[in-house]
Amino acid sequence: MKNILVFMGIVCLVFSFSSQALAQVVNGADIVLVVDESGSMAGEHSWINGMVSSLQAALVTAGVTDNQYALIGFGNRYVVPRTINGLQTLPLSTGLLEISGGTEDGYAGISYAMNNLSFRAGAAVNYILITDEDRDTIAGYGGVTYASLLANLQGQNALLNAVVDARYYNSAESAYVLGKDSAGIDYIADGAGGYTTVNPGTSAFYSDYGTTRENYVELALATGGANWDLNLLRAGGLTANSFTQAFVAIKVQEIQEQVDPGNNAVPEPATMLLFGPALLGMISFKRKKA
Repeated sequence: MKNILVFMGIVCLVFSFSSQALAQVVNGADIVLVVDESGSMAGEHSWINGMVSSLQAALVTAGVTDNQYALIGFGNRYVVPRTINGLQTLPLSTGLLEISGGTEDGYAGISYAMNNLSFRAGAAVNYILITDEDRDTIAGYGGVTYASLLANLQGQNALLNAVVDARYYNSAESAYVLGKDSAGIDYIADGAGGYTTVNPGTSAFYSDYGTTRENYVELALATGGANWDLNLLRAGGLTANSFTQAFVAIKVQEIQEQVDPGNNAVPEPATMLLFGPALLGMISFKRKKA
């Protein structure tokens, strides 16, 4: 009788652990857009909803279905920073973004998002910073440094993509780079609204606004994310189409890798069902031996 009670206790613990672990597996990402609200950003605000709709459709096609999106504004002269939308399904309320700011601290925006959003256990975390300025440190966030923010991003296993005023030039293609990922691969507009990829080693840093490269570009690449040239999005036409296509493609690849079930190490339900009989066999063997 004692052995049966022990067995039942072990089975209950095993299934309890399995249920809790399975509940923490999310086939999707918590995607946070941290957006500059200064007066020069109206075009990027208009770009966001179309881009995230395309991203969501591409993720679903890739089998990553349970995604939520948040919209954080920073640089607004009234409230710095602030939540426009918490983590939710689409659409986002981009019409509520202001274009009246003037002191833009992207580190504050990211830190605020980390501390004020309700991230789901088991979901991939992916940040998108969109700004045309370098960092202007604001009150209350002076202690947030490159090192501390990187450590916090890494602590979340989060990736950062920076859509900023920083340019790379690819000499092999004689073209500015739409985006550069952490592996050094360049994404280049093909002139027809699409893009091509070029292996590492053929591009070099060209220019940025103030300290954008050291503030944001290096931070994004250090997390395993990517840098994006805001100037090419602003070029409009086929170049902007190329930008969006390449951006969505990299985001889907990133998030697929983040959501990889191999990273979750959660027992399959069938495995757990077989575990109970195995324990029963072990207990029965012990009783017979006794």
